[in-house]
Amino acid sequence: MDFFKAQDQAHQKTRHLLLCFSLALLGLVLSLYFLTWLACSWFTPKHFQATLWHPILAFWVVASTTIIVGFSTLFKIHSLSSGGYVVAESLGGRLLLPNTTSPQEKRLLNIVEEMAIASNMPPPAVYLLEEPSINAFAAGFSPSDQIIGVTRGCIETLNRDELQGVIAHEFSHLLNGDTRLNMRLIGVVFGILIISLMGEQLMNSARWMRGSKETDRATIAILFLGLGLLLIGSVGSFFGNLIQAAISRQREFLADASAVQFTRNPRGIVGALKKIGGLPESSLIRNAPAQEASHLFFSNGISGFWHFLLSTHPPLEERIRAIDPEFNGVFPSVNRIQETPASPQQSNTPIQNFSSTEPTFVPSSASIKPSNNTPFIFAPTINEAWKKWLSEADQAWGTLLALLVLESESQRSMTQEWIKNEVPPAVFDAYLKISPKIEVLTTPLRHSIALHSITALRGLSKEQYQQFSWSLEQIIALDGEVQLFEYAIQKMVRRHLEPYFQQRPPTSILYQNWNEIEEHAQLLLSAFTYLQGLDQEKASLAFQKNWLQLALKTGSPLPPESCSLEKIDHALQFLVSASDALKAKIIQACQSIVTDDGVIQDTEATLLLAVTALLK
Repeated sequence: MDFFKAQDQAHQKTRHLLLCFSLALLGLVLSLYFLTWLACSWFTPKHFQATLWHPILAFWVVASTTIIVGFSTLFKIHSLSSGGYVVAESLGGRLLLPNTTSPQEKRLLNIVEEMAIASNMPPPAVYLLEEPSINAFAAGFSPSDQIIGVTRGCIETLNRDELQGVIAHEFSHLLNGDTRLNMRLIGVVFGILIISLMGEQLMNSARWMRGSKETDRATIAILFLGLGLLLIGSVGSFFGNLIQAAISRQREFLADASAVQFTRNPRGIVGALKKIGGLPESSLIRNAPAQEASHLFFSNGISGFWHFLLSTHPPLEERIRAIDPEFNGVFPSVNRIQETPASPQQSNTPIQNFSSTEPTFVPSSASIKPSNNTPFIFAPTINEAWKKWLSEADQAWGTLLALLVLESESQRSMTQEWIKNEVPPAVFDAYLKISPKIEVLTTPLRHSIALHSITALRGLSKEQYQQFSWSLEQIIALDGEVQLFEYAIQKMVRRHLEPYFQQRPPTSILYQNWNEIEEHAQLLLSAFTYLQGLDQEKASLAFQKNWLQLALKTGSPLPPESCSLEKIDHALQFLVSASDALKAKIIQACQSIVTDDGVIQDTEATLLLAVTALLK
């Protein structure tokens, strides 16, 4: 199977189906116009029977349809915009924390962490659904609020390769924007459904109209209009769901191909699909809200005639043969793995085994985003002692404080006294224990440790998170100035934790055109150019090379005094509202500057951390 060709075909078919969706909406408007014309012809025949085309009537039909469908769509999308956590909890999911004592749950978290490191993002929150079937799902609008959910049957029946294939499939959905696309399509279908509900209300109101002959004539017209709206809205919703399901099926093929491309192991995802076919419970989800979230699942979560007609997933046999053409159609019998509970993990992790040497750098060239929008970045790995230490929220909190204190060396004694008085004792103890180990680590490894701390910090309560966030702000402010490392850590932590503790809608896209963001992108690339330590002439050449690829025209870097951290922050806050395509180009240009000379400076890596945290 040519997986890159399969990905291109899936993208192309999705575009065709989105075009069909747009044509269906146009057909809906034309049907509503004709229906309104018929009702008006019945009620006032002198004005409407002479000609079918009435510009004023057309204007009001188009305007009212746009307003009704548009506002209903936005309302539905807004109700779904709280993040993947809401979806997971509505399905009965339980958040898994790094300090779990279950070997099966620990294996799942390790696999998710591996995928996250390879794609240069903090591990998404992982939820476990107590369902005996084999299934998984991904939800969320952005990396900061995205989650992955996995059923109990998944971790009890799949081996490591198969589970890795399923998780890679879900990561593909997250990084390809499939969850955002599905949420928006749900909103549009809901907007169309509102039309049928309006028709039902019109028919109910007409039942109470009594009076003169003219009133009876109006009643008939209203009944006719209501019945027409009910039929058009219902048919429109049906075909909207039909096209949405077809789009979802294409994205499933794309995610399957991406999972194989990423893991380099087609047997993993094929084995998982075969076990779904052989398990009596298959992939069915018993929880009631599964109907609304059916398009999010790895495999069909519900059954029935209408679901078969509007299935959001291709048949299992078709998905398997797309990867393994020699599949004979026979599904294996499936046995569950009985796990032996591990001994309780001690929170007081021994720290003498921490490695103070630099780990191997692993380039994330196997990024699972087929559109090539995932930047090529070096992701340091950390050893098991570090992972165990960072699995406790108090220890992760203390570690982040220790990372920040390193940037204010002259204020260390005062800062340490402040930490002792203002944070919980367990956090202060963790800070004291880990500080000597932090000091000997290189900057890239400190970045990796900060990223790994995110998962455990999700286990804080909302009150604890507020105290945690406040403590970071105070540590940064104690010396009266913000260092680049402090800035990057704070931005990364906020981006990936605030949506979890403070639900908010996704960032609106305000800028689609390059001209709208050009000056801010110029400032950002200028800053990266000067971080290389080049003289003015070489800096100008390095800037021009990357600027020409990004802006398709020549340009010069801004003067160094225009690239202060405050101005960089202003530029990044502006660029956050740019389209995904523009942000991906900016990140790639920044990384190109960083890697041009073959040496990645600590300051370059740190600024790159902040840029990817805010823009990716």
